Amino acid sequence: MEVKVVGCSTSWTNRPTSCYCLDDKILIDCGEGTTKHFDVAKVDFVSINKIFITHFHNDHIGGITEFLCHHCQYSDVAKRKSLTIYGPVGLNKHLDMLKYFAFGEEEQADYNLEDYINIVEIDNESELEFGDYVVKPYLLRHGKMRDIAYAFKRDGKVVGFSGDCTYDSNVERFAESCNLCFLVCCSEKTTPNHIGYDNFVQIKNKYKQNRYLAIHCVDRLYLNQDKFDIEFAENGKSYECR
Repeated sequence: MEVKVVGCSTSWTNRPTSCYCLDDKILIDCGEGTTKHFDVAKVDFVSINKIFITHFHNDHIGGITEFLCHHCQYSDVAKRKSLTIYGPVGLNKHLDMLKYFAFGEEEQADYNLEDYINIVEIDNESELEFGDYVVKPYLLRHGKMRDIAYAFKRDGKVVGFSGDCTYDSNVERFAESCNLCFLVCCSEKTTPNHIGYDNFVQIKNKYKQNRYLAIHCVDRLYLNQDKFDIEFAENGKSYECR
């Protein structure tokens, strides 16, 4: 499996926010402004047929508005694939607002949004299957908000994306299951909202057989990488899980 990092940063840096493309057809998150970086990451709007949203903060879902505009208005309708969007309970409500921002009330019918967008709200950890993939959701917490981590399995390998979450036993289960894991490491210390460097290193050292890439990092971590004993994900770079 190949992961193209469109963006892996927080909303309070000048780096692209959360958006990852798996095998050129699946997006994990679509944060504000990330579609402007698709060309750098070599991601094609029309090739995307599934989007998995971890939670409802703007730096993880705000780019859906621009994505739908490009997907509907600027792509060849004959080549456009149906689109399934997965996310926590409340996804329908959030997407109704984002579709309104993208097209207004009048134009939504012109693009047949109801016909080609399928919305799936996730409220448990039951596995999802499509094509060659088995996707395991993990229900995590991001402060008072629900966060869903996703572990994608294909050909015996697992790639995981944590979104934003704090540390708990569910994070351990998720992290252990992933051969390649994009795991939040926001600042030096874990808070009720985010895993910090302290628990990130704990996980990395405990499951040495796996590869963990730090995401959603504040500038003082990202810009001083040589001071931290971890690997940082890089915007615009591709990673392989074989």
